[in-house]
Amino acid sequence: MLKPFILALLVLVSLVGFRSASVAQEVVDSIIARDVVDMNPVNPFEPGVTCKNGAEPSGPMPVIDSQEEGRVFFWTRINSSGDGMLRHSWYKDGVEMAVVDLELVESSAFRTWSSKNIDPNFHTGNWKVVVTSASDPSDIICAAHFLVN
Repeated sequence: MLKPFILALLVLVSLVGFRSASVAQEVVDSIIARDVVDMNPVNPFEPGVTCKNGAEPSGPMPVIDSQEEGRVFFWTRINSSGDGMLRHSWYKDGVEMAVVDLELVESSAFRTWSSKNIDPNFHTGNWKVVVTSASDPSDIICAAHFLVN
């Protein structure tokens, strides 16, 4: 009688442990754009961003004219193995300027975005948006770089 109970308890513990496993997230696509309409980026800045795991920028980056643009959107398409929270952290010249936590659902093509207002008097410089899980901000999923003139 005790053996079936212990076996059932072990199965239950393993299922609970499996459900609490971390959610795998991968950035499928990322775009710096002027707007987002109907969940899609509008008028992306050129050239496109390269989304790498914490890597420093290599090659051409999007350049945003702060005299013409008042806001910038960072749009991402995510492949996620479960529900959770995604984080966009915005940095200017290495200083964190904003942190946005975004709800994420299991999907092979979940789309989400955050934005940052741009003021030409304060926001010119080298920018990057770092994408992480909100529960583990040290695990960088993507870092995308751009320049604001």
